[in-house]
Amino acid sequence: MSRRTERVESLLKATISEIVCYELNDPRVQVMPTITRIEVSADLRQAKVFVSPIGSAGKQRACLKALQHAAGRIRHMVLQRVRMRFCPDLQFRLDESIKRTFETMRLIDQAMAEYHSRHDSEPEPPAEEQVDEEL
Repeated sequence: MSRRTERVESLLKATISEIVCYELNDPRVQVMPTITRIEVSADLRQAKVFVSPIGSAGKQRACLKALQHAAGRIRHMVLQRVRMRFCPDLQFRLDESIKRTFETMRLIDQAMAEYHSRHDSEPEPPAEEQVDEEL
């Protein structure tokens, strides 16, 4: 990834986050979505905007649909704030990585609980006497 692409992604992420949080007035956006990352194509014509709204699956779908519907308006607002030759077309996508992270953490906690329940019920072997050696 080029340095230019990274700068554009960072700039778009900050600007779109601000627009979505403070200026987008859509009743379908009941939960505040977090812009987790943006992937801009090499030619800077397309941008995938990954969002992670908190809430039920229905609210998440409604929020994503509202963002997809408002993509043109959001793009126009970005162009008004950021000095760019053109703004990429915005494609909003649901970011499942946070959900997968929580699921992985839950599985790890479950495995640790099972491990401790098995090993805590077994009697511990007698401790060996420690001998202090003086040098």
